[in-house]
Amino acid sequence: LAMGPWDREVFSAGLYRVASRVPSFQDFQRDAARRKIVFYRDGTDVTVAVVDTEAERALVINGKADASTVGDLPTQKLLGHLPMLVHARPENVLVVGIGSGATIGSVLTYDVKRVDAVEISEDVIEASRLFDGINGRYWEDPRVRVHWEDAKTFLQITGRKYDAIISEPSNPWMAGIAGVFSREFYETCRGRLAPGGVFVQWLHAYDMDDATFFMMVETFRGSFPHWTLWNSEGGGVIFIGSAEPYGPDFARMEERLQRPGVRDDLKSFGAQSLASILSLQMADFASGLSPAGWSDTVHSDFHPVLDYEAPKAFFLKARANGLQWIDERADSPPNARIWLADYLEGGRSLSREELRQCHEYSAARRGFFSRQSLCWAQEWSLRHPSDVSAQFAYGQ
Repeated sequence: LAMGPWDREVFSAGLYRVASRVPSFQDFQRDAARRKIVFYRDGTDVTVAVVDTEAERALVINGKADASTVGDLPTQKLLGHLPMLVHARPENVLVVGIGSGATIGSVLTYDVKRVDAVEISEDVIEASRLFDGINGRYWEDPRVRVHWEDAKTFLQITGRKYDAIISEPSNPWMAGIAGVFSREFYETCRGRLAPGGVFVQWLHAYDMDDATFFMMVETFRGSFPHWTLWNSEGGGVIFIGSAEPYGPDFARMEERLQRPGVRDDLKSFGAQSLASILSLQMADFASGLSPAGWSDTVHSDFHPVLDYEAPKAFFLKARANGLQWIDERADSPPNARIWLADYLEGGRSLSREELRQCHEYSAARRGFFSRQSLCWAQEWSLRHPSDVSAQFAYGQ
């Protein structure tokens, strides 16, 4: 009692994520106190906090920001939008990991019949209600069923089939997370997909070395041989896999993007056209198979390599630069071997405004992949040579 309460600001600040040396504990404590904690809970499994800064509101789990209203928003939203655009008729959706609830909110902008949301931490479920500005107050939607349960257990006991399963766990170097990146987890998810169903997986290239990243690619494609890869923002990527070949229906995608709820939700993070979304695609193996194995190792519950390799890469501050080997966007948009090239070859002509939006969107989120914004600037200037803004963008 004489000690008083724990210093919540310090506990939720995540010192282990600070790469540079902190001069003193007092300096660290002073920096941590600049953030305003609006929710804090020491749960049985994790410590959960909701923190306000000058720039954004963030969901912090064990000192690590796992969702936010600004920085992570494109990833959270695209995890919901991409499978809804790709699948022919998504009606039943499973979201693994609630976080801020932004992904659920994006899914609900489409004509889905049921969304099951599984979250292992009851405190995260409660904290997500403080993000109603980006999640559409999903808990009030009668289509949503929230399950406080471990995802592996839920998938093994449910008899329901899903058109889309969206998995957005925390980083695999966090304790206990690697289990939802394993071959066995992917096989279980594959067994819960309805015919034509897709499985969506978030992963990152920051704090990750090449060997570990490509091991994860090999693990994923072992269960989902038909897949596409998308760059959501910075070093974050999204896999969309299926047991069956699939491809784009551009007319259907454009029709869905015109719905008021969908259009407004996309604008919340800067995406305003189908071209800007298609420009995020890095690789397309959806209709065929990738030409060769990516690694001679896979992550398995019985051979849990990721549990050891991911933390090492994190503490070494590694970076999976080899991801750029997969990125097909180095070519100009019409020449890249991705859906965007097919979209443009179909006789569609992008307006000056659409080209400007595509360039600005890619430039704002280029992260590891700076070449894409340059390609859009080139297309913009070539198609509209008298546009001074286009020439300036290309000159940069």
